[in-house]
Amino acid sequence: MGWLVFSVFAVAATFVLTFITTGDIWDAMFAAAVPVGLFLLGLFLRATRKNVTPRQRVTLLFVVALICIGVAGHWMVMHSMTRWQHDQLLTVRDRIQRSLMVSSVYDRATPVFSAFHSQRFPENKSMTEVFADLYPSIMEKNATILLDSLDGGVNVYARSTWGAMVVITSVSSVGHGMDPEFRNVDGRRGYLQSCLRLTPEGMVYEVQN
Repeated sequence: MGWLVFSVFAVAATFVLTFITTGDIWDAMFAAAVPVGLFLLGLFLRATRKNVTPRQRVTLLFVVALICIGVAGHWMVMHSMTRWQHDQLLTVRDRIQRSLMVSSVYDRATPVFSAFHSQRFPENKSMTEVFADLYPSIMEKNATILLDSLDGGVNVYARSTWGAMVVITSVSSVGHGMDPEFRNVDGRRGYLQSCLRLTPEGMVYEVQN
């Protein structure tokens, strides 16, 4: 009874400590399999200690080893499939985020571009002034202003560099970019970011991370 209680405690402690350390449930399961294997080995040796010939003991040990190898192989396959599905979901999420980021900046830049080129003499407002008419929150030069927070986890920022240019930037709050050290306009690091430079000549879109 004491051996069983100790084994249960060892398995639980190994699982919990590994999960706390790595944050990965698969790593915790693999670590917990070690005390489980030791317990089963001890149980097997105890069960075959009496009334079992050496040949029978070897045969039983071979069968148990095959079962353990099969279970371990199944775990490895499941682990590989889970990782693959996780990576695929992240790829799909990032593609959706990219599409949302593109539409978010163009949706805000197109009305400004149209309004700027629809001005009639003697009206001659700069691109920044036209943008400020549509989005009154952006007034100060070189100030980065949060324009909107979308439901898809994308934040849209705007910054006026000078009278002829407005930079509209979209930043994902969940998707990670290629460079983990890239500094986003919101102060975080490593997240997806793209920008659109709006000038009288046109719009230039750039993926920054």
